[in-house]
Amino acid sequence: MVCAHRAGRARLGGILALSVALFCTVLTNSAAYATGASSGKCNEVKVPVTVAGLKGTIDGTLCVPEGASTLQILVPGHTFNRKMWDVSYKSDTYSYVDHANKSGYATLAIDRLGTGTSFRPPSPLVTYESSVDTVHAVVEAAKHGNFGRQLSKIVLVGHSMGSGIVYGEAGKYKDINGLVILGGGHEDDLDYMLRFYVPLVRPAELDPKFAGKGYDPGYITTIDHSVFVNKANIDPALLHLNETEFKSVDSLIALLTYFKEFPVNRTMLNLSKRINVPSITINGSEDPFFCRGASMLPHITDGVNPLQAPDCSSGEALANFERPFFGPNAVVRAQVVPNAGHGVTIERTAPKFYRAATRFLDQYVGS
Repeated sequence: MVCAHRAGRARLGGILALSVALFCTVLTNSAAYATGASSGKCNEVKVPVTVAGLKGTIDGTLCVPEGASTLQILVPGHTFNRKMWDVSYKSDTYSYVDHANKSGYATLAIDRLGTGTSFRPPSPLVTYESSVDTVHAVVEAAKHGNFGRQLSKIVLVGHSMGSGIVYGEAGKYKDINGLVILGGGHEDDLDYMLRFYVPLVRPAELDPKFAGKGYDPGYITTIDHSVFVNKANIDPALLHLNETEFKSVDSLIALLTYFKEFPVNRTMLNLSKRINVPSITINGSEDPFFCRGASMLPHITDGVNPLQAPDCSSGEALANFERPFFGPNAVVRAQVVPNAGHGVTIERTAPKFYRAATRFLDQYVGS
């Protein structure tokens, strides 16, 4: 499998070289505005951004319960849209938004750059760095009160690839009060990715859900979106919604420039060492992407380029794995949810993730 690992890198090398050659500047405008219909305490919002001279918006759904002073900005994972955070099916069980709002926290679930209904520039412009900077634009808009509400504290909540993006924002800009990572971490199982995920990747334009919508060849999606869930831990109705409602596209360049293992971009690890706010990582014990177990590669702890995902044998082991990636003054906590896979918000164990996140935020940030 080491040969497969190296071959995978070689196949991606040409695209990575292109991403390095690209000059992409993201300018952010802290102005933001609400649009569309409001349903109770929730509104659709748009944050203007400019990527390499092209203008668009990062779109999201803002929900603010009465008395809330802390905003959680919810950043989806690879090929997921913001709907993953507010599942309408049995929402008392599966909606993270519903749980956070009932606990007194405001939420803003966003579609990342190039995904969902947000701005879709040419795919080579959707990189790890531009994704970080456009999430920062959302943080800036919130901090300046541009959603019509003053929220004094900001927490970033990331899932999967979204976790890497919130690490980058928190480390680069140092402007938030806490981090919650659900189904993520600072390393991933690249061997598992190459063997089980890569064969399912195809251009979005070839997928029935996205065909004819003008996606350029660098926008990708999955043939089978259930690769991201533990099928033994999911309601069949949600398995269907995962494919039809929560499935989105992503930029191949964003995915490649996100990976820490590729030497062209270790930005995330360097930025994370600047994070000195309370952080919790909550993973499922059966998550094959961000928990060690499925890989056939030896675990190499050279401090620079480990090839496997974090140790999820216990919350303490996961916290010990994550601790070195953060700044010296960060509070680093972790919890492992038994039987849970990667699809944290849509699997039967979702409430356990939500309760763990809320307990941590109540203790270290406050609503």
